[in-house]
Amino acid sequence: MPIFIQGGGGGVNLSVVTADVGDALSGKIFVNAEGRPKTGTMANNGTVSTDIITKAQEVTIAQGYHSGDGIIKIASAEQAKIIETNILGNMSILGVLGTAYNWIFATGSLTLDRYYATIPVTNMSAIGMVLMYCASPAGLGVNVQLGIAVPPTTSGILYGNSNSNGAWENTSGVGIGVSVGGDWRFNGTYTYYVLGVA
Repeated sequence: MPIFIQGGGGGVNLSVVTADVGDALSGKIFVNAEGRPKTGTMANNGTVSTDIITKAQEVTIAQGYHSGDGIIKIASAEQAKIIETNILGNMSILGVLGTAYNWIFATGSLTLDRYYATIPVTNMSAIGMVLMYCASPAGLGVNVQLGIAVPPTTSGILYGNSNSNGAWENTSGVGIGVSVGGDWRFNGTYTYYVLGVA
């Protein structure tokens, strides 16, 4: 039943009190709806801060009072690792979009006619290097071709010896097309090495 405490301005209706011991800080005294003094039991956790240092780390928020000044964050040393060049291209981690290359390698052989050959590599989006050398016939005049693109590209120039050059392009689903200039006039079987980006 309501208890009215007489005072200069009238009574206080304690029936509106809903607090219990768990709602008041430990050691603090309050009056319940029946007018009886009670001692609070809520833990005072103060300021709690935690650094996340592992991917699966979980932080348990303890029940009780907190000051509001605590901070839970990724540790500075771990934040320093989450940078563009440490993340594969087109992947995003915690809002950081990666720019690192996912390098893959392919090798094989092909027969080159006077002008053009196709290296059957279909899983590369860009090419960083093409190296070819003639496996047969022995003694072929133009025997080594090397092309390097930095950064990797879908087209580039393939340089060999002083009287030979060509170009490559990504032929989208067919392979890496290697076309050669008019000075590369020798048919033959070539071994190729391709370094590219997935």
